[in-house]
Amino acid sequence: MSSLWGKLFIRRLKNQWEKERIYLFRVFSNSGIFIIIGFLMYLYVKLLKWFDLIITSRFEFIICFSVIMGCFLTRNPLTTFLRETDIYFMLPAESELTPYFKYAFYYSLFIQALKIIVLMLILYPLFQSKTGNHILFFTTCIILLFLKYLNMNVVFYIEKKGIFFSCSVYYKYSIAESFLLSHSVIFADGWNHKLSFDNQANIYIAKRYVVYPNQQRTKATVCILYLFELVY
Repeated sequence: MSSLWGKLFIRRLKNQWEKERIYLFRVFSNSGIFIIIGFLMYLYVKLLKWFDLIITSRFEFIICFSVIMGCFLTRNPLTTFLRETDIYFMLPAESELTPYFKYAFYYSLFIQALKIIVLMLILYPLFQSKTGNHILFFTTCIILLFLKYLNMNVVFYIEKKGIFFSCSVYYKYSIAESFLLSHSVIFADGWNHKLSFDNQANIYIAKRYVVYPNQQRTKATVCILYLFELVY
């Protein structure tokens, strides 16, 4: 019976990809799409040059990079291909649905990891211009994929068990995870910039979170300061 649920997910996945393949064929059969792609490539080059001028210091780049990647890390949709009528047919066999949701987990993890890799490749030129370290880039990719795996595990557990975290716990988890990346990047890049970066970081935290305190920013401050102490 368990193999039947796994085959059901694979069949629904194939049907979904077949629909998307038809849509993609219709999109790329239009010659105007290549003009749009060319324009986006030109805009991409211009934006990279603009960001390179705006983000002058290594510290500013790490903060911006952490915020961007944090948004992707903390968004973890679980694709199950479930339908409204499934509640009537699957509910009696709820204890046997583990293979179905495992397939859903690994598929969702693959899609989300692919998004992280594509985003890292998009940011690669800017990353290299500010860090100049290929090993650091690949190390950051591994850290990101590992954090994505942890996040997807949490989402899978919540969806499977029906447990809903409170907002405070969720924000603490999300903020801590988002800024863990920046600290990992700094830590992997060596100890030469430790003192100068630490001073800039404390100034930034004071201006951004302490001067205008509210409940969520206070939680963010605690998480960030804790991570600074953890790394340094």
